[in-house]
Amino acid sequence: MNDFISADESQTVLGFVKCEHMSELVNDLVLHDGDCHPNLGGITQGGMANHFPMTILALHGLGGSDSDIKRFVNAWPRHRALISQLNFHDSGVLNSKNWVDYLGQAQYLTEFKRVFLHELNKNDDPMVFVGFALDVMKDGLPMGLFHPLIRLSFSLYHGDKTLVADALAYMAIRYFDLYKQVPVAEDKSLKKLTASEVWKEIRSKARSLKLDSQFYGGSLHIGEVLCAEEQIQRLALPAGFQMSTQSLPLMMQQICECATKLYLTEPALTTLHGVTAAHALVEITQLAQKNDLDMSVYLSLWQRYWIWLTGLYVEKGCVENLPVLDIDQEMTLSTINWQDLSKAARKSTEVHLIKMVFTCMCLYQKLENNDLYKLAAINALRQNRALPQALTTLLN
Repeated sequence: MNDFISADESQTVLGFVKCEHMSELVNDLVLHDGDCHPNLGGITQGGMANHFPMTILALHGLGGSDSDIKRFVNAWPRHRALISQLNFHDSGVLNSKNWVDYLGQAQYLTEFKRVFLHELNKNDDPMVFVGFALDVMKDGLPMGLFHPLIRLSFSLYHGDKTLVADALAYMAIRYFDLYKQVPVAEDKSLKKLTASEVWKEIRSKARSLKLDSQFYGGSLHIGEVLCAEEQIQRLALPAGFQMSTQSLPLMMQQICECATKLYLTEPALTTLHGVTAAHALVEITQLAQKNDLDMSVYLSLWQRYWIWLTGLYVEKGCVENLPVLDIDQEMTLSTINWQDLSKAARKSTEVHLIKMVFTCMCLYQKLENNDLYKLAAINALRQNRALPQALTTLLN
């Protein structure tokens, strides 16, 4: 049987499957978003157009009505370029056997989409191929500040395979090996470290860090460069902090807490996306666990995410006083519910705010009822002047 599927044949399997618990409007918007290029100023002159479908789905997840979603759509400020207008033609070069050889080449977007949809349709469970594809592309995980990973999570949240293929194709065109080779330390240590203890040890060694690379530019670029630094990799994954299938659920909790604390201490786009990326990885990992799939690739993904986050922690100066909630803060936060926070977010049209509140709500529900996630959502609302006056008064 020939694994190659032609561009004409691909149209016959391009059957969008609506999500039954989402409105016709939501389904229609995310369906037609597949006609648009997901990226980027260099191609579309329109910025990060991939935010559009993810925000639509986040609004739905926050309980948004069609009116909320129409308000966001009407306020969308950026041009979204149709792929058909960008001279992206499917010339039939890529197939199931050779697509790996074309990673990082943006001109093959439509061919990646075709091949990936073909592969996804081989199984009822899309996670079978998703796990394989993530394993192949794991060393490019942080590219685009994790937007391909985050988009993949939202696509799986909807469930349609064409959306999943779109997300994987976006990941494929953004691919670049940021890690080179991640060392595997032998776990001979009797001491079992938590994620926060790993950072504490790094902070104690901060003055003696000697890195090979020359650093310049903004936080995003420096974070990508640090991923390949052997010293950062070894500091992030010391003996005593070795992930396993058994320890992964606890490690996910600890790592997500660290990401949230870093955002609360150093609020910025990079630290915010550290939280939204962690949520995406939680969702994808838990879906693989639920479907009883091989977890080895997800251990590798979490290792790489943690290396990136640790590099960001170093780039931010190895912050000393990461927040810890006191009793008074916990009591105040316990009186604030997610319905109020979600309602406030739905009134906004700012993509990062909407997705951040959705992210924090999901982390609170999926991992543990940790009020740090409420605090991070409140911080995002406050930064965008979207925090209701009643909550402002309560928190002051």
